[in-house]
Amino acid sequence: MTPFLGELLIFVLLTVVNGRVIFTKHSRIDSLVLFSIIALVSSILMLFAWGVNYAEIFVFGICLVTTIMNYRAIIRFFNKLYVDSYSTRFSVVSLILLAVCIASIVTLVLLRPVHLETKKYQVTYSKQNYAGNLNNGYAPDTELFTKRNLVLHTFKPENSSTKPVAVLFIPDKRSSVYYYEPYLMLLAKSGLTVYAADFDYKEFPSDKDRPGILQRFIHERNYLRHREDFLSHLEQYKEYYAREFTALTKVIDQLESPDTKFVIIADGIPALSFDKITSPARTVSQCYSLAAIPEYQTNGFGFIEQTDPLTAKILFGLSRQKTSFTASYAVMQTKKVIARIDSQETETSQPAQTEQTENAADDNN
Repeated sequence: MTPFLGELLIFVLLTVVNGRVIFTKHSRIDSLVLFSIIALVSSILMLFAWGVNYAEIFVFGICLVTTIMNYRAIIRFFNKLYVDSYSTRFSVVSLILLAVCIASIVTLVLLRPVHLETKKYQVTYSKQNYAGNLNNGYAPDTELFTKRNLVLHTFKPENSSTKPVAVLFIPDKRSSVYYYEPYLMLLAKSGLTVYAADFDYKEFPSDKDRPGILQRFIHERNYLRHREDFLSHLEQYKEYYAREFTALTKVIDQLESPDTKFVIIADGIPALSFDKITSPARTVSQCYSLAAIPEYQTNGFGFIEQTDPLTAKILFGLSRQKTSFTASYAVMQTKKVIARIDSQETETSQPAQTEQTENAADDNN
């Protein structure tokens, strides 16, 4: 799910509202003005659904301006009055807003997210909500109206995993699991089981008292506009992400067999916390940072050339990526790391097997 369709619908409604000065006859009741109210309510719901970000703020702002400009027309409609006339100022502002809406629709269509289908990737996807905290652990939550403290996204190959390896992934707070889906799906398609976790912000340093819809936006804004202050808390952030990884290993330990190896993959600040992970549920075979891949240029934000091309264009100057080139290359590099784990374990086990064989031969002699 992406906000693309919701934003597109809102701008279509606003285009009708602002464009009616061209085609609405003055002898009719101005019922089209109701679209401005529908658009405004929809934009508010989008803020709560997707959280505050620059795109949603822009959408909400256009809706608010349009509704304010049309408040007299709204009053006329509810009083069942006919359209008298549109003032010159109203017509000019409406035409300006119409141009903005049309330009926004074109931009949205050109920079729309690339649609991903699990069937195409031959991957099964599931999502489970958990309740709890980092100190006491997490348990599955089946209640409908409780606050979700952890959302676990699971990507599995349609056929059984070719290796007893579980990949554990936690995104940076500037992003979420959704923005890494091309990479995670391709990892699963390659035969690995992938567990990706979205922890809530309530235990994150400095986030406890902030409204939930603002948290990701504030992290992104602080990184972009207050970089020095953001980095001054780096050690504190690293300690926190290490606790998230430890908690995740304990959750996955209950889901996987004892012989399954854990490989941790991260991006952004979580990738800097590897050496601070303490007391995991089982030994972590390897930790890998996506920042080690030169072709991956959106460190901390995810594979947004596909999942959020508008942000990729504005922040990084990157074009929309129709194919999963970057994600595919990242998967190839990740598989190399996992292959090295297998080769190292094989080399370690071979001398032991040789020694056992020699000892058995000596006993027979």
